[in-house]
Amino acid sequence: MRIFFNFLKFLFIFLIFTDFTFADVPIPSQDFKLATDWYINPNHAPILVGLVKGYFQQEGLNLILISPAESQSPVKLLATGQVDMIIDYQPQLIQAIAKNLPVQFAGNLIPEPLSCLTVLQSSNIKTLTDLEGKKIGGSISGFSGSTTLTMLKNAGVNTQKIIFISVGMNLSQALLSHKVDAIYGMSRNVEPVQLSTMGIKTRLFYPENYGIPSYSELVFAVNKNKANPEKINAFMRALSRSVVDLQAHPEQDWELVSQSKQFHDQLAETPEISQENHAIWNQTISYFTPYPTFQSYKTYNHYVQFAMDQNLLDQDISFDRYVFNPTDT
Repeated sequence: MRIFFNFLKFLFIFLIFTDFTFADVPIPSQDFKLATDWYINPNHAPILVGLVKGYFQQEGLNLILISPAESQSPVKLLATGQVDMIIDYQPQLIQAIAKNLPVQFAGNLIPEPLSCLTVLQSSNIKTLTDLEGKKIGGSISGFSGSTTLTMLKNAGVNTQKIIFISVGMNLSQALLSHKVDAIYGMSRNVEPVQLSTMGIKTRLFYPENYGIPSYSELVFAVNKNKANPEKINAFMRALSRSVVDLQAHPEQDWELVSQSKQFHDQLAETPEISQENHAIWNQTISYFTPYPTFQSYKTYNHYVQFAMDQNLLDQDISFDRYVFNPTDT
């Protein structure tokens, strides 16, 4: 008995003087593949912070990012079980579910709209009604087109007097060259910020101010038939921790991530790229949520009803069909 108590005494002293904690015990990590919506950029900030600071590793996940350079179709990768999770746009995710692909919402990255209609501040366009007889760059089909047309109609614009021009991905160039008078599809936290670093000011019109129901710009989706609830919960815990960290220490985290070996080339390869991405990083931070798994039933239903009214969906995608429920697996 004396030997046993002497052992406990030794163990107690050892723990005190070695500053040992159970948190120091490494957790065996499992690969977790995440296909991103686009190349690495400040919209992915919480994920990058979590990787650099080890939050995902601490949750037992070896997070592997797969960019569009490796696959042009994250949804197909997810549907075929080649990745654990993807980042997608909520409207596209809803349409994928309508096509009976086995994908579902698992969480939010950016739970509000970022897209907007943009004009140059130096133009004579002060309100949407000033766009009558003007040229707008962007699509007139799909969610983007329906959003633009609805915004204009709700502002009292005769859309028959609008000329729509396809500009592809050259949004800023089309606006600066005056090929068009306005652009729909710019992200309020990206292109206007880029233009601002060049000394060019813009005027933005937000869809939520013109009758468009709110929606999530970027969401996480999983394969409902193959998803691992434990991995998903671990990912969301790490993500939430990353968002809290990022919003508390934006400058420190920018320096850490942008100078990291893993992400320097994507975010800060040149001083000009670094300045631009730094500005976008700061503009984007407030859009992230520390509660990624929350999805408002009311907000979701309003947006689905809008999609149905615009004939973008031929069926009602119920909330239960949209949200991943681990108990259904």
